[in-house]
Order: sequence, then C-alpha cells, then structure tokens
Amino acid sequence: MKIRNYIYGLMAVAMISVTSCKDQFELDLLVNPNAVTQENADIELFWNAIQLDFRDFMNAMNGRGMTSTRITAMTSIQYQTAYTPNGGNFMWSEAYSALFPDIDAMSTLAAEGNQFIHVGAAKILKAWVWMSLVDMFGNIPFSEAGQGVAVPSPNADDDQAVYTAALAMLDEAITDLNNPDGIGAPSSDLFFGGETGADDARENWIKLANTLKLRYHLMTRLVGGQAGAINTIVASGDFISASGEDFAFQYGTNLQNPNSKSPYYNEHYLNPVGAGRYLSNDFMYKFLRDDDPRIRYYFYRQNLVPGDRTVNDAFTIGCRDEPRPDHYTADMPFCTATVTNDMADSEGYWGREHGNGDGIPPDGDKRTNWGIYPAGGCFDSDQGVPQKRTDGTLCARGGGIMPYMMHFHVDFMRAEAALTMGTTDDARAMFEAGMRNSINYVIDWSDDLGQGGGALQPNAATIDVYVNGRLAEYDAADAGGKLDLIISEFQRASWGVGIDIYNAYRRTGYPSGLQFTENLDGGDFPRTMFYPGNYVDLNENAVQRNPTEQVFWDTNPPGFIN
Repeated sequence: MKIRNYIYGLMAVAMISVTSCKDQFELDLLVNPNAVTQENADIELFWNAIQLDFRDFMNAMNGRGMTSTRITAMTSIQYQTAYTPNGGNFMWSEAYSALFPDIDAMSTLAAEGNQFIHVGAAKILKAWVWMSLVDMFGNIPFSEAGQGVAVPSPNADDDQAVYTAALAMLDEAITDLNNPDGIGAPSSDLFFGGETGADDARENWIKLANTLKLRYHLMTRLVGGQAGAINTIVASGDFISASGEDFAFQYGTNLQNPNSKSPYYNEHYLNPVGAGRYLSNDFMYKFLRDDDPRIRYYFYRQNLVPGDRTVNDAFTIGCRDEPRPDHYTADMPFCTATVTNDMADSEGYWGREHGNGDGIPPDGDKRTNWGIYPAGGCFDSDQGVPQKRTDGTLCARGGGIMPYMMHFHVDFMRAEAALTMGTTDDARAMFEAGMRNSINYVIDWSDDLGQGGGALQPNAATIDVYVNGRLAEYDAADAGGKLDLIISEFQRASWGVGIDIYNAYRRTGYPSGLQFTENLDGGDFPRTMFYPGNYVDLNENAVQRNPTEQVFWDTNPPGFIN
C-alpha cells in the first residue's frame, strides 16, 4: 500500500545512491539519514501496512475461490483461460515481496521492545498466508524464500511440510501473545475493530489462532487431521464462536483520499456508466428457489423484469433467445436465475452462467448488484431501479465488511468435523447454529447500518420455516447428503469470500449440482492453480504445474468435481 511503497521507495533511492557512490568514488559511505531502517522505522506504520496487504492478498484469493465455486460468475469459457498464470502475479508478489518482508522487519523491532502482541498477531497472519498459498498452488518456496540475492531462485518446498510449519507458527504466535513480559498493543486493529487494549487484543488474536488450528485439522482430515485436537480447542472455548469475535475487515464510507469503501460497493454503485462483476445465476437461483431469508440482503435487483421485451432487447440480454445448453441438468438455471423458459420467473435476479465468455452488453444498470451485506450497498425492497452515483452516498455508502472468518463459518466447520471425523460436537446442532447465526447476523448487521428490511425483514417464523426445512432434509439424508447440506449452507453463509468453499469443494465434492460451464468443454476443474507467471519466469528452479495436480490434503479421485 502507500505506506509500504513510500518505505520501499526510500530504500530504493538509498540503494541507488550507495551503488553510484561506490562505483564512482570508492568512498566509505555514511548511513543515508533519509533511508528507512530498523532503527528508525515505526512499528505502527509497518503494522498498518501489514493489515492492508493481508486484506488485499486475501481478497485476491477469495475472488478466485468465489468464481470457481459459482458464488460469482466465471466469465471465461474455460478454466484455463479464467485462471491464467499472470492472473496469480498479484497475490504472489503481495505475499513474498510485501507481506513477508514487512512482517519479518516489524517482528524484529517489536520483539526488541517486548511488543509481543504485535509479534504474535503478525505470525498468525503469516501462517494463514502460508496455508492459503499452499491451498491455491501446492508446493511453494518456503525454507529458501526471502533470502534475497543469497538465494535468488528458491526451490519449492513440499506443500505438506509448509502446512505443518504454519501450524507450528500458530503455536509460536500463541506463546508470544501469552508472554508475560509483553507490553502494549497495536494502536489500530482493522479486523477486530478500532483501538483495543492489550488484554482484548491478546484474547482476540489467540481466538483467531486457535480457530485456524481447528481449520488446519479439518483441512487435513483426509491425511491425518486430528479429531482430538479439534475437541481440545472446542473444549477450551478459546476460539471464534460468537458474534463480536469475528475476524472481518471493516471498510469505511470515505470517498476520496483515500476511498475506503468496500470494493464491491465501488464496483456496483460508484460508476454510473460502468458495471461491476456479474453475480452467479446459479448462486442466486438457489436463494430464490428456496426462499432464503438472506436474499434481499445479499442481492440488489436493478431491474425486476429482465424478461420484458419492451424493456430489454436481445442486445441487452441476448441469451433470452438462445437455447438452453443440452448438458445442463433440470435444476441448473440459464440466462437469469430461473430454470424455466420464462425469465420473469427469475423475479429480476440477473447474472451470468458459469463459463459464459460472451462480450459485455450495455447492461450495467440492469444486472443484479451486491446488496447491503457485506458490500454496504442497498437492501432490496423491490425498488427495481439502478443505484449508481459518483458521490458514493447511496444506501450504506460502502461501509461494508470483508467477512474472512465469522463465527457462523466456524459452526459449519465444526459440523463437518463432527460428521466426518467423529468430534464431540453434534453435527446437526452445529448445522442449525450455522444457519441461524448467519441469517441473524446478516439481518442485525444490516439493521445497525440503517439498512434494515422494515416490513420485508424476515421474522422469526420465516426464519424457522427455512431452517426447519433444511433440517428436515438433513434428517432424511444419508451421510453424504448430510455433508452436502452442510457445505451448501457453508457456501451460502460465505457470501463475499470464497477460498474456504474452494477448499471444501475439493475436500468433499460438495455442494453437489453446481452449474456446469456453459460450454460443454470447459476443461478440467483446477484442483490447484497455475503457478504465477512472475514466479515461473523469474525463478530458474520453477517449473509450471498442471492445474489437475492436487494439493496434499486433496486425496479424492481425479475428475470427481467439475
């Protein structure tokens, strides 16, 4: 971010100056007083840069996770064109060139000053990034990474070894956070909320670390993840388990210098002549089909009548006159969020198919937008009009969140662990808790922003109808069907983020029935992603991988998901 770029810019100037003087004059050099060094760097500036870079890294990861699992639309015909090597450059550079060096430099300074809460929190973020890189790419440079000119082409380590090292890093972080000699706390916390005292900060970050340890054992359940370790964490109660403990980035409502609004709001509400990404017809259809209480909070319809030919011509919504793909099953939507030939049945929920690579028609003021949650946009009360203004004052003005690890996410993780690993939790109870906690959080959070549903807000009876219907399906299902329902609801509750759904899809094969690519030949589903181009091109030891290769924790058969 700007802070980091400023620091690196000063360092670059210093390096150029040193090189020039040495070459031309062979003089002994004094320390450049303008250079940022460990002696004069500010820990809080480092910490703020780390938080912002972590956010940007995770947003890139989650973007890929959402499109691959049909949460948002993948707008390339084939997987290999949707997820190219160069498309991974940003997240790779953000981790190796920005986050890791900043964390290492700040941690050294913080440890010298006994600021162990900074050290522990930074290690937690670092461990999470290491695991996320493995989740996305498999084998990655680890033990030889970050050594500069000493090791210009670090070799990739075994992915399981990196995951194990990240788990150990979480334990180290907890030890740092509990260090009795630790003093102070970060002056700002962009995830747990504002300025916090040392005790609150320590408690928040330890809960996150333990939650990530729980996640580790669930992620690795096919290759030795330990039910006992999950039981120990759950029994301790020292993990994210309630509203108010969530790990989410809080966006602001400022428009300029800087624009602090949610990127989803910026995409869909801030550009009167443009349009944001297409949402997924497949995802929206399931909410409409099942009368999901969250539908008006998640999605804002700019046009209630996409099938009305007097309003939308074939150029605006060309798929209306196209035949439904023959390879689609009966419960896969086409063109809008409906499986019928009558687009009016979609009630205005209008996105794109998985793998629709058509050009972009003039539909920016017609396609469905992100709603109030989590984008800080508008609650859908059947307005059916475009919501776009350059002054950024519409609805909740972009003051959304990025919900990286919410208490209801953990409910679904615990439900899966109980069902598949035999942990001490009650899988059905955790399944119900995840649904209710997700629905209630979305409603309460939106109401707090002044964007409640009013007369359209789901009441307790409406929520009960939805939840009890899903529980009835759960009770009637076999073990596979129960797991399918858990992961399907986890997917719905993960609106706004996607890496853990991408992981769950590869780990379990669920949710089932995800929409096929529109083209029959969409290629092989990426069990991992291509290595980023800047890694393969600049590292002489790097060899590009085939996306059909599987990460170590994915032991499922080749081709079992699409």
